[in-house]
Amino acid sequence: MSGVIAVIVTVLFGATVAALGRGGADDEPTSTTTDSVAREDLSADAQELLTLLERKEDETYHAVYEGSSPEAPGGVRLESWQAPPAARQDTVLAASGQAASTTTIVSPDGTYRCTALGVDQPVTCRALPGAEAGAADPVGAIIDRLTEGTVIRERTSIDRRAVDCFTLTTGEGVTELCLNDVGIPVRVLADGSELRLVSLDTDVPSEIFLPPGPVVG
Repeated sequence: MSGVIAVIVTVLFGATVAALGRGGADDEPTSTTTDSVAREDLSADAQELLTLLERKEDETYHAVYEGSSPEAPGGVRLESWQAPPAARQDTVLAASGQAASTTTIVSPDGTYRCTALGVDQPVTCRALPGAEAGAADPVGAIIDRLTEGTVIRERTSIDRRAVDCFTLTTGEGVTELCLNDVGIPVRVLADGSELRLVSLDTDVPSEIFLPPGPVVG
């Protein structure tokens, strides 16, 4: 997975995965790196980035992204739906004349990953165990990166959308993440790849969080 896709997957799914990982009131408490100590370690611009990412947790939206990546010469398409606490993300990478698609669904009813090796190929889904689904803390991973590098914020506009663009520089390279006023990514640049928001609405039907194919295994 290219750097830009990994970044946007983390951003779009971080809040949902982290929320499900915390469980209900009777579950054992879990630690999180989004506490006040972690915040105090961040610069003012990095704290603003974190605030926007957390603001997105409460949003209901459907977003479509298109872009390019060295790993997918034919292009990248990413579609995301969120209706807290559920989220779904479809990623299509076109490479070597073939389009491979991946769907990830995270909801209180279950967590699923579905794949298809071609546009006309059948979709196969599998349920992810709770431990596997909640093992990683993507939001925590973002904070770890913020503490390891420098963040510079710039207020600008992209396609007539007002955005805050954050440039994160670490030993691994430079990532630019541009968010609208509620934290939804509008553009992501990383590792020679780019994803750009092409449409955004609030049409999120409940059935979108059902697996798009038979669940096996």
